[in-house]
Amino acid sequence: IFSYDDGLSVERSAMDLNADIAAESSTINRCDGVAKDANDNVYFLFRNDEGSTTHVYKLPASGSPTVLGSEAGLRGVTHDNGTVYLAGVAFDGAPEDGFYSVNDTGAGQSVSTVITDANLDLGSGMDVDSDGNLYAFSGSFGGTVSRTLKIVRVTNPSGSPTIETFVDPYRSGSPLADNGDNIVDVDVASNGGNEFLVVYNGSFSAENGEQ
Repeated sequence: IFSYDDGLSVERSAMDLNADIAAESSTINRCDGVAKDANDNVYFLFRNDEGSTTHVYKLPASGSPTVLGSEAGLRGVTHDNGTVYLAGVAFDGAPEDGFYSVNDTGAGQSVSTVITDANLDLGSGMDVDSDGNLYAFSGSFGGTVSRTLKIVRVTNPSGSPTIETFVDPYRSGSPLADNGDNIVDVDVASNGGNEFLVVYNGSFSAENGEQ
């Protein structure tokens, strides 16, 4: 893990990470997501390419790193109001396709289920808005037309969560080019008092800077 201020600095070396994540005997060499909270604590999804267990790793602004919890198939992470929300992919080993969570304090927690849906395919990033709603892109392995290649939203994830299709990013008139799993990340951003959902379109079919 590196940081950049006046120059590039090593925050945690590869050797440090493997010492921090004692349950992992193989070298940590994959990061599937990163998120930051309002207090400058940073959360990573770490694993190695020989196994499928993902470790939810907290690098605090001060103090020692912590592994909050571990589960196979976690491929998205964001933070809101004391909770680290996670997206899981059953094909990669998660119990089910859907959304999960751990508290942002405590070590070795069991990962809790927020809401699942076998029609989801959530390996392309996630974020949370100012009302606490979660957003993620459901890719081409979504099980129904209503979930395939759609951005989905989870309302009230800390209470009685509901999954809904938020938008079809490839609808008629959209500038995005559909060539499979093109959206590789989604982010909530604010500008001029308004909140926007921003996506990165990685399509090889995109032309003239549309990527």
